[in-house]
Amino acid sequence: MAQQYAPKGEPGQPSYAPPQQYPPAGVQPAPYAAPQQDLGGPPPQQGPPYQPQPQYQAPPAGPEAGPYSPQAAGSKRRYDDRDGPPDAKRQAIGAAEGPQTETVYRLLVQSKKVGSVIGKAGTIVKAIRDETGARIRVVEGVPNCDERVIVISARSDAARHTDAAQEALFKVHARVHEHEEGPHPPPANATTRMLVCHTQAGCLIGKAGAIIKEIREASGAHIKILPAEDLPPCGLSNDRVVQ
Repeated sequence: MAQQYAPKGEPGQPSYAPPQQYPPAGVQPAPYAAPQQDLGGPPPQQGPPYQPQPQYQAPPAGPEAGPYSPQAAGSKRRYDDRDGPPDAKRQAIGAAEGPQTETVYRLLVQSKKVGSVIGKAGTIVKAIRDETGARIRVVEGVPNCDERVIVISARSDAARHTDAAQEALFKVHARVHEHEEGPHPPPANATTRMLVCHTQAGCLIGKAGAIIKEIREASGAHIKILPAEDLPPCGLSNDRVVQ
């Protein structure tokens, strides 16, 4: 058999072609991109990331699972919704017990006699408080004033016909004059001075002095309202002295 020989190349050249390098030197291959199909319209928007929902827990069974329970309302109750707020409950209780008003007396007492009302270590004033149920407070003294104010206050119960403040006022008045005259009833000419607001002074006088005249005739006492220039330093600017 005849042998076949590859043709010879040009002199000085190889008789075969060397393999080519891919990609060619100096050329970077482009990244692969999947073909996109044009469907028309704007591209779809990506939604929010998925978040798992909290697991539902049923309210506990029992008396606390009703419509007024904290679990059903979602917050802690500070009072019973069925009875209303605390203020309304207090008003309802007060209405059931009868109308009540606050009675306040401000008695003027000479500074040297205040000790007879307070007593040793406050024993006398404490006893009057316990007997009457009224609140009694001795106000601090004022410079250049020889009198002090004793505030007596209590709630008056119209349904029970009691006035603790008035009862305490009589007891304090008796202690003041007992210290002055000795262990005897107050003298017939005892003088009592009280502070009242100027608007209350007008109500005490009445139209053409009718009210104060009636009180004088019923009690036999001499009552007068002093002018503003006779107000002691321990009083307020809108006070008047009833003597």
